[in-house]
Amino acid sequence: MNNLEFQAMIYVYVWLQGNEAINTNLTRFVVDISALLDKKKIG
Repeated sequence: MNNLEFQAMIYVYVWLQGNEAINTNLTRFVVDISALLDKKKIG
């Protein structure tokens, strides 16, 4: 498992818990994941 998958799993877990406060903070993780995926496509 790489760090990208780990962060995604954490986000999904927290989202399923319905913790909006933490979800707001983890939104940055989602943006980072999207940026990394875009870099992989371009690279």
